[in-house]
Amino acid sequence: MHTWFGNSTVKPTPGDMEAIVGHLSFCLHRPGDLSPVAAREFYTWTSTFDLAASAMTPAQFDRLKAVWAFMAYAHNEECFMPVVNMLAGHPNFLVDVRSVPALMAALFPAHPDARKWKEDFERAMALNAKYHVRPDVSSWGTKGGRHTENLACYTLYNLKAMLNPIMALQRVWGEHTVAYPNYAKWLTWLLNALSAPVEGTRHVPSQGAHAGGHVDDYAAPLTLRSAAFGLRAIEPLLAEHLLRVSPAAARGYAERERNTEIWRAVDAAPHDGNTGTRPPLRSSAYTGYGFVLRAAVGEPAEASVHLQQIDEGPNYRWGRAGQGGCGVISYYAAGKRLSFNRKEDVGDDNMGDVQACCNFGVLNGHEFRSVGRGELTEPLRDLGFAQFARVLAGPYASPAYHSRSVLMSGSDYIVIYDQVGDMRVRGRFAWFVQENDPFPTICQLKPGVSGYEAAPGIPAELGPGAYRNVNDESKGKYYDGNGHFLTLVSPHGKGDYGYLLEVEATVYGAAVVLNDRRDFVFRDESAIAFEEDGVLFDGHAGIVRQYSAEKAEAALFVGSRIGAAGVVLEVAAAATTEESNDEGLPVSFSFVRNGNELSGGYASGSGAVMTLTLPESLSDTSYRLYIDGISLEPQVSGHCVSFNLPAGRGQWEWTERLSTPAAVQFAGYRATTGIAELIWEPAEGAESYEIAVSDDGGSNWTAAASGISGELDTTLQLCWRLTGTNGTKRHVRIQAVNRDRKGPWSEDYPVYFTGESPERADGLRIARTKRGFQLTWGWQLGATGYRLYRREYGEGSFAVIYEGDRPVYDDEAADPACIYEYCVAVCNGNGEGLASPPRDTVPGGLTDWDPKPAEKFRRYTRSHEYGYHGFDHWENDSKPVLSYPRSGNYAPQSE
Repeated sequence: MHTWFGNSTVKPTPGDMEAIVGHLSFCLHRPGDLSPVAAREFYTWTSTFDLAASAMTPAQFDRLKAVWAFMAYAHNEECFMPVVNMLAGHPNFLVDVRSVPALMAALFPAHPDARKWKEDFERAMALNAKYHVRPDVSSWGTKGGRHTENLACYTLYNLKAMLNPIMALQRVWGEHTVAYPNYAKWLTWLLNALSAPVEGTRHVPSQGAHAGGHVDDYAAPLTLRSAAFGLRAIEPLLAEHLLRVSPAAARGYAERERNTEIWRAVDAAPHDGNTGTRPPLRSSAYTGYGFVLRAAVGEPAEASVHLQQIDEGPNYRWGRAGQGGCGVISYYAAGKRLSFNRKEDVGDDNMGDVQACCNFGVLNGHEFRSVGRGELTEPLRDLGFAQFARVLAGPYASPAYHSRSVLMSGSDYIVIYDQVGDMRVRGRFAWFVQENDPFPTICQLKPGVSGYEAAPGIPAELGPGAYRNVNDESKGKYYDGNGHFLTLVSPHGKGDYGYLLEVEATVYGAAVVLNDRRDFVFRDESAIAFEEDGVLFDGHAGIVRQYSAEKAEAALFVGSRIGAAGVVLEVAAAATTEESNDEGLPVSFSFVRNGNELSGGYASGSGAVMTLTLPESLSDTSYRLYIDGISLEPQVSGHCVSFNLPAGRGQWEWTERLSTPAAVQFAGYRATTGIAELIWEPAEGAESYEIAVSDDGGSNWTAAASGISGELDTTLQLCWRLTGTNGTKRHVRIQAVNRDRKGPWSEDYPVYFTGESPERADGLRIARTKRGFQLTWGWQLGATGYRLYRREYGEGSFAVIYEGDRPVYDDEAADPACIYEYCVAVCNGNGEGLASPPRDTVPGGLTDWDPKPAEKFRRYTRSHEYGYHGFDHWENDSKPVLSYPRSGNYAPQSE
């Protein structure tokens, strides 16, 4: 394929197009060999045609247009990559093939079949997103968004390829063709899967085949920014967050030389300096992907840990090692990358599970096996200053291997526990870094073995499909021993004059001494019963960070009792659920004592009865208990307080003052010329509010207002007017205040001052219901409301059927015997913007894009990655189609 045309700096001529049609195009001259990879030449040919068209003669244009139309028909054939009768794959292949007619619909919008090509592309992409973006699973506490294809290459390529026709069609037809809910969910996962900054830039972890693309650039690519620009009138906050992590100067995904891709010319992303808005990145668990733990977000010490475990089907190119990288840890902290594997070490090369990556394996015959694939049924336990995540071993390694867990202590260090079947099991802990990077501090505590240097090695076979035969680019250490492994890894150097002073293995886990405190890390498969020098613990996993006799932080993840600094918190009774296991009750909790201040957090699937034992100084009758800002009446007996924790996640306080107000939730703002009327929801525990503004993207803040009353009516939204110059952008944050305390600042919120009416509405979608139609559309910053219009298909003018502030409407007055057209417009204080292009309810059209609307995500577990040695075709044929649980009571992951 002659895609080098796309990197030319010379404007194409009609002669170039004649050469393409005459002999350069693979697809035109070998139509019997049409394929998704071959179709990629049209990403270049389309732009070449567009740039050369103005110089063509009418006869030339008609002839070349006919050739291009022929290619559109060929690539839209159901017998090539089906969509109607079945869904073709792999997902990125379907994008490549169905992009050809979509691009022709943008080049030739007046062609009789242009609308069909556009709508067929939209239908294909909607189905692609439905069946290749994993869902939320509430009973596991996991978020959806993980794409079938691996993070470090194919999902990004898929997005990049799809954006070419999306941008072209949006320019010509005035609407985003792929704005379905799973598209935003997918992009949200891509955002939240990014690492802590490495030298100022967030990275895509090296997960799966071809990591880093063809250029070994792991920085968040311009592709995310390009996607953001298409979402500004649909999901503007997501767009803002993507703009922040992907700057205008970023390289496009797999762009070999910066600023050379021809599609940059039609993409606003590299030419607009909008720096977006800081994303509220939090620790999360993702269905079929694993855990992302975060600490000190936005600070110089920011840290992130990815603990990976994919589940069964569908999956594409997540790697041969570890059944798709299962058990691999990616660690970033303090502006540094602390882990690394080469682009095919956990990709297409036949490498061992722990040969060249940060993983652990148990010896099975002649190979070490990682945890393997499994369902992410273990809850994320995020208690603020400390977090805990665990993946269970699947049948691939069980019963020799039980689980791998990470306990994260702020941004200071992580403690990894690899639990095996018994003390006879032989295991290997491996840690690799890029060859020019230093190793983090690694303290192998149990079984206490010494590490030795290891090279990453080369694949087991060097035949077709092997990408590497040179033993370089990374360096590692192996730790071999028997029994359970407990290992501490930290970005801090260890030494008498450093921040991390001492690390010592103990019976209960580890003792860690830092400059300002002593940490007791509790982790063992056997129940720990510890009581020494005022520190107590009963359970399997937890941590106490002790600063002084009256200052400590304590978090219990698996167990029943924890105590420090004169405070003991324990479970008196807990409801048993499916989360209960042989290691403890399904409730995690923490407390922080600082003198006379005592508070904590909790995460429970079913609620629990707690007992709090207090020192004399905290036992005064003036103290009250608050849970999530609401005052409760506990049972008090001497120094003991008993109370009920609800199911879910939240905060509790034992205080003689008012409780800390909750974080403020923005509802948006209403824009009119030079003014933004800020709107927010009342916060629990607030008496008033303070507002701060930033004119430099959130780096520096100044007070804008204080003492804004919040007690008049807690059922009504609150508002305040902010002024600014039209054409400028400011960021706002709000803090709830009462007479005793200030709550946390809200998330940063972008405000655009304008004297113009809103952008054209976008994202309109129609779904049939039993009573008519449900219509949804994109929302916009600064909107005062939306107007939905309807008319009978092909008839006269539109009439307003809905005016309101929500971007959704159920049209139950529609006549089921009629065919309608709908469009929507956005209003602000300056007027009404352009209406969206109309959408109709013609049977079989885009309203009926989903042939099985009642079907949820289908876990198709058969693999179609046949191209390597050792593939088990017999086993593959019998693999089932699975499903995820549809309901549950586990709480959201973050407050």
